[in-house]
Amino acid sequence: MTTKPLATVRRGILAGGAIMAATLAEPATAATELDYVAYYGGLEAVRVTARVDITGARYHITSDARSSGFLDWMFPFQARVDGHGATDRPWRANQYNQTSVYRGDRRRISLARAADGALEEDVRPPVPIEDRDPVPPALRRTGVNPLAALAMAASKPAVAEACATTLPIYNGKARTDWTLRYLGPATLKGSRHAPFDGAAERCLLTYEVLAGGYKKSWFGEDQPPPEVEIWVAKAAGPDFWVPVRLRLETELATIFWHLTDWRQVP
Repeated sequence: MTTKPLATVRRGILAGGAIMAATLAEPATAATELDYVAYYGGLEAVRVTARVDITGARYHITSDARSSGFLDWMFPFQARVDGHGATDRPWRANQYNQTSVYRGDRRRISLARAADGALEEDVRPPVPIEDRDPVPPALRRTGVNPLAALAMAASKPAVAEACATTLPIYNGKARTDWTLRYLGPATLKGSRHAPFDGAAERCLLTYEVLAGGYKKSWFGEDQPPPEVEIWVAKAAGPDFWVPVRLRLETELATIFWHLTDWRQVP
């Protein structure tokens, strides 16, 4: 068994998790907790609980993810992400922290934007040069952290506007552009694993790696980044949207993320 397919499984699942954790939500006055489960080829792989508080132009988002099912046996991991700032000033005065443990190895990423936009970053341990090339300073300056970028899109007044933008993202390891496109309304059928049933809005996400991506494996050429289908729906009143389903194809299997529960919290 080569390491490339295993890495592809993990990267594909975590790509979906980043989107789900940020939650496409319109501004709300109360925090909401959301539970998600990811399935890889029909097998449970990841569980995530996200807490989202977007009030006016301010946001505070946290998420806790952990491997489950077969993935927990193959390469267990857990991750916590926390971020806060202003949706109207994503390049100013915000904070992003990510702590992860993968196969026993711990990594911490901290990205902070000062009031003048200066970026302070702390990545421990440093990303090995054999895994990724460093992101040039100019590209680091033009990117915003994943939670700030998606909260910025979430502040749009309608889902058609939220899903009509390009998000310049820097997560401490890679600089990417995420492009969202609105595809129109859809009706979802619920099931035991995907309980949401009803009207939704469908968006398409594509992304381009500008710098800092994984280096090519000698096992073969990497596949191009997958397209990600995202369905969002009104969950609590006219000004609140959350992702209820996500789908992406990898070279080995289809990955689904499903919203399994949500609740208002103080």
